[in-house]
Amino acid sequence: MPVSSKADHAPTLIEFSGYTWKVTNATRPAAPGPNFWSNTNVFVDSEGRLHLRLTKNELTGLWSCAEVVSQQSFGTGTYEFFVEGAIDRLDRNAVFGIFQYSGVDMHDEIDIEYSKWGNKKGTNLTYTVWPKKGMSAKYWSSKNTVSLEGTYTTQRMIRTDSDVIFQSLHGFRTDAAYAFHTSRCSRKSIISSEAMPLYLNLWLFKGQPPIDGEDIEIIIHKFSFAPGN
Repeated sequence: MPVSSKADHAPTLIEFSGYTWKVTNATRPAAPGPNFWSNTNVFVDSEGRLHLRLTKNELTGLWSCAEVVSQQSFGTGTYEFFVEGAIDRLDRNAVFGIFQYSGVDMHDEIDIEYSKWGNKKGTNLTYTVWPKKGMSAKYWSSKNTVSLEGTYTTQRMIRTDSDVIFQSLHGFRTDAAYAFHTSRCSRKSIISSEAMPLYLNLWLFKGQPPIDGEDIEIIIHKFSFAPGN
């Protein structure tokens, strides 16, 4: 989903998996959501794992979300994320996103998103490819309901000039075994060729708090990128 660049403080930069990331911080509601965003909800632990947290301020009653944006842009190639968390059982108002975005709303964006989008009976995994700039074509999307075996998964995107392949797999893997969902967008005419930053975020759909009122945390153990030809 598109993300506001608005921030109320100087950017916080962190190092994760060999890359530099900017942490979003906004004390006024900002997209997506809109939501409040706090750099205290993001940290890298002593083992190099990235933590994203969604938390409630007990004094104000306000919820704040977490987001990081890569300072490097990436083009064709294989993107791989080792994720820890019950992402198939997120509160229906929570969204966990892994995506690329050039900054133009509804264009040049490639998403992996775990959420029920506020709908108790909704699907919980969406892959999306938005058309490149200058096109009015409809976006491509694949929506499914998935159930995990445990809380360790590999989330993978493979970008080529003609395809975007999405793979979600049980466990931390570098092969294609134990996939619980895969899908391919082969609409070459809409696929962006731009190198774009990566976004990792955990936020609330329409800014609505979790139904269960509980904090949420997702841990990303590793990100890797192998450039394509």
